[in-house]
Amino acid sequence: MANTRRNLSILPVYVILALLTFSSQPLLAAATDALTFRTLAVRRASPKLFYNDGEKEVRLHAGDTALSNAYTAPPSGKIEIYCYVPAKDPKLPPVKVTLAEEQLSNTSDNILLILTNSNSDEANKGAPSIETRMVDASLEAHPLNTARVFNFSKRDAAAKIEDEFAQINSGKDHLFKFPEDNKMWVKIAAYEGSDEGWIMRNGGPKAVFPNTRSIIVLSDAYPSREDPEGKRITLRNIVDRHPPVPAES
Repeated sequence: MANTRRNLSILPVYVILALLTFSSQPLLAAATDALTFRTLAVRRASPKLFYNDGEKEVRLHAGDTALSNAYTAPPSGKIEIYCYVPAKDPKLPPVKVTLAEEQLSNTSDNILLILTNSNSDEANKGAPSIETRMVDASLEAHPLNTARVFNFSKRDAAAKIEDEFAQINSGKDHLFKFPEDNKMWVKIAAYEGSDEGWIMRNGGPKAVFPNTRSIIVLSDAYPSREDPEGKRITLRNIVDRHPPVPAES
């Protein structure tokens, strides 16, 4: 009789564990199938930005030296990026200001590029001025062992990597194959109009790592003492060390 009571007392534990295991499967599947995106700041780390994942407010971090970890997107794939600015009346709470809206490009891998134009935009209640672009980062759009050059400059650019040359109009991008060597030589020229034509604005060697892919983003430099008109092209080279896993053939 004592053994029977012991077995009966143990049985509910196994039942509970089985129910927990069974009920967790849909949750795991939902997490796996969730829409995600990573971020990258084009010229410098982005200001304090937010977006909503359902009813949850999420702080959106975007550094300029590496891709971020994956963020979960709402089921619609629509990302509304916003910030908060102080209210005119200091007694009132900060004011929410929408800065950009983007739609995920696909259901597998997406990268949100964020370019900060200035620290504040007086026409937008003092909020930071940003430009964004949601990029299809699937392996079909950006295969391994290639460099993808994005032109965020307002000028058309010409890019030369090793022996391959391409003109990349403002807002466009181009794929280059990795060289066989462990570094690639990049040269960037900008079109300065019919009087000046094409002028070299940046270049140099960049490291290459097999079975990865490189993201090179071009943008107009901030004015400086050496370059008061911001004629230089800023070149940001990021190695995607955690690209999507290729599908098994």
